[in-house]
Amino acid sequence: MSITAPKSVDKGGKRYTVSEMELVDTTGGQIKVSVWDKAYGLVSHIPDREGITCVGCTATREGSEVKLNLWPDAHVLRGGNRAQSLTSLD
Repeated sequence: MSITAPKSVDKGGKRYTVSEMELVDTTGGQIKVSVWDKAYGLVSHIPDREGITCVGCTATREGSEVKLNLWPDAHVLRGGNRAQSLTSLD
């Protein structure tokens, strides 16, 4: 996982900060997530190779790409039984 330093952007007449986080899933697929405003604090100190589950991300489709957004009202579960239980649902 890697995450860039936050930068300021203007969107819809409002000023936000955004970082880009890169994750790798269990198959080696890369996932890019835009991390907005205070959500940076939810993920900025997670060690490499620790699994996370993001609850409440939003996704938008742009052409053939799906872009994920992590906003401050989302929840990030770090590794362990809680995160594993969510990824094991039928």
